Amino acid sequence: MQRLYGNRYDVKVSYNVVQLTAQPGVDYVAPQNDDFILMRDGESEAPLRIRLISSSLPELSKQFMVKLTTIEQPLNIYSG
Repeated sequence: MQRLYGNRYDVKVSYNVVQLTAQPGVDYVAPQNDDFILMRDGESEAPLRIRLISSSLPELSKQFMVKLTTIEQPLNIYSG
């Protein structure tokens, strides 16, 4: 994930995975409901990792969508 327009302050981004054609537990390991990415002050990029489960059978492509649910940052934001 990439943060644009500045990289000050810690930012916590919560997310979940929306099932499309891929099935959780069959095609990928579904993240927990409380999964999040924490970008520290000064960071502008952070990995979002979802483990794929391989199959020995040939298959068509599978799809899922990552939905960002909340973005939190400190309440006391000040310039300094």
